[in-house]
Amino acid sequence: MEASSNQHTSRSKNRFVRRIRRWFRKITGKKTSQAHRSGSSQHQLHTEQKPIPEVENPSRNNTTFLYKMFRPVRRWYWKISGKSSVRVHSHRSSSRSRSSNSIPIPIVEKTEKRDSSTGLARLFRRLKRRLRRLTGSSSSRTHRHQSSTQSFSPGAVASAEKVNTSKSSGFSRSMRRIKRRLWKLIGKSEPIRHRHRSSSPVIPQVVTEKAKEVELDYFPYFVNSTMMFVLAYLVAWLTHQLAVIVSAAFFHIDSVLFYYEVMFPCGVLSRLWTVSNIILITLSGPLVSLITGMVYLEFVIRQRRVKGTVLMFFNWLVIHSFCMFFAAFVAGAITWRGFGYAINWSNLPIFLRIVLSGIFLFLLTLFGYLGTRYILEATNSIDRVRTKNRKMFLLNQTLLPWLFGSALLAGIKYTSLKPQHNNILAYDLIIIFCVLFMIVPQFFNNKVRPNLSEVKMNRTHTEISIWGILITIMSFLVFRFVLDYGLHIFLHFSIDLSWWRG
Repeated sequence: MEASSNQHTSRSKNRFVRRIRRWFRKITGKKTSQAHRSGSSQHQLHTEQKPIPEVENPSRNNTTFLYKMFRPVRRWYWKISGKSSVRVHSHRSSSRSRSSNSIPIPIVEKTEKRDSSTGLARLFRRLKRRLRRLTGSSSSRTHRHQSSTQSFSPGAVASAEKVNTSKSSGFSRSMRRIKRRLWKLIGKSEPIRHRHRSSSPVIPQVVTEKAKEVELDYFPYFVNSTMMFVLAYLVAWLTHQLAVIVSAAFFHIDSVLFYYEVMFPCGVLSRLWTVSNIILITLSGPLVSLITGMVYLEFVIRQRRVKGTVLMFFNWLVIHSFCMFFAAFVAGAITWRGFGYAINWSNLPIFLRIVLSGIFLFLLTLFGYLGTRYILEATNSIDRVRTKNRKMFLLNQTLLPWLFGSALLAGIKYTSLKPQHNNILAYDLIIIFCVLFMIVPQFFNNKVRPNLSEVKMNRTHTEISIWGILITIMSFLVFRFVLDYGLHIFLHFSIDLSWWRG
């Protein structure tokens, strides 16, 4: 009676466990791999087949009710985490249909030792595994529970190699990252790692050398720009002086043009001079220079009628023409020559002179900053106007030509004779020095983008302009030796209006 009652209670427990399994499989969407037969069908199966002697499994008797109930949960967790079952489930052998040739698997004594291990030993094993993962060392102990259930196959060996050759985590990985960053800072290449697997050949790292950048030659730009600087100054200065000569001719005052000044033969104390004609004559030169500079800028440079060295000549011509007006006011306020006659005879207060001088210098700085694009468009290579090469290009295109050109002009305009107007050489040198206010701001204009898409870029090497050098030398000789004798200019304008029939 006791045996029948125990058998009845075990059957009811198994039914309850099967119901929980079906409910869990229904929720997780897992299909049943084993067809659950009813008790009558199982009984017929056992009666039809011959009884097979079973080996007693002590672990089956130790299986508790809670262990059976949470078995699907464990399997689902192992499937997600990628772990394999440690415990050998031998109780399924009773419910599955066995063939006549099947041999029962005997239970080894090691399973009893594993089951009899205390919770403290399991805790120590887990701590060892975590320490091995943090330090990056592989486990020396092989997983014995997998060898009992898995047969020898290539897939199993590949999975075992993948586990052994997996990347270590934790401290070793952070150290590798620190080493790579140090190699990048020092400039060394990362050494080749030799793999543990001898079957895979070591592929040497192919180091590709970077293409060497072509060294850009700026000397032709320096020579051409220096010649254009001097030639543009001569043109701007002669335009200024011719305007003064023509305006003086309206008041019947003749003039003599020298290479260092315009002399008036009537003298400074002549009765021909009045307050009005002094202001008009001395103001006419700067006004004409300003107008011609605006004409060159609007109709030649902005219309893109020229390019290359000729464009640089007009750039210097605009700079010198603007300086003949704005910088001439500052030089005249300091030396009382040139534009200074108009300032002095108009009785401007000193405070107003200082304010206007500061405003004019600021305008020169602003014009130079905005005109950076036209300086960059004077090249025939797009590589020179990139951000990394721009400052070197501007240095050879503007600053160094200004330095050497100013020294050449100072040597040409120097004279041992006493001029009619004292400090006239200092007046001209101050104007040349103020060109620097239009050059320096170009080095700080990094936002400008030259419009080189519409300009036909020439990929040929830039050479020194022989024609530019010859024209500049000829102009030097004419300016210095021909005007050394003085060119006397007398213009007479006669306008007579009367009635033809009286």
